[in-house]
Amino acid sequence: PRSTLFPSTTLFRSASKAPLTFTARSYTIKQTDELPAFAYDVTGFKLNETTAVLTSQPVISCNVPENKEPGTYPITVSGATAGNYEVSFVAGTLTILQADPVTVTADNQTKVYGDAMPKLTWKVVGGTLTGQPQLTCEATQQSPVGTYPITVAKGTIDYPNLTLVDGTLTVTKAPLTFTA
Repeated sequence: PRSTLFPSTTLFRSASKAPLTFTARSYTIKQTDELPAFAYDVTGFKLNETTAVLTSQPVISCNVPENKEPGTYPITVSGATAGNYEVSFVAGTLTILQADPVTVTADNQTKVYGDAMPKLTWKVVGGTLTGQPQLTCEATQQSPVGTYPITVAKGTIDYPNLTLVDGTLTVTKAPLTFTA
């Protein structure tokens, strides 16, 4: 009888981990908006598994300046590990746009020489503000006829894109009547 040699076949399984990717979401806000609750998306889980199989949970972070200066800031996700997965991370971005412009304008005023000073008022265009501007005028009840600047300062307003426009107080002549 003839003998046939069969080559020995051994199957080796490659012990590679499945890819698992954590991607930070991206956001766009204005300076005056609240920061979003940063979140991430996960792709690559096998066999209907969830984040419950992670041996360490991911951490998401973004270093945003306190004043929310306009610009683009990376949102990072890191720290997740899982026994059967090769974990990778993709950063997102937080884009902060400049706040809408708001203008505070002092209302022009007129008063007659010798009369009491009028109440200094203002108007706001472009949005709603928290706080009040500070208005000042060097004129007094005794100031002579002429024009005087009404100066607007920020006062208690905390807004990043604010324009202040001064006004004018005009003191007019007082009527003087001579009766014979």
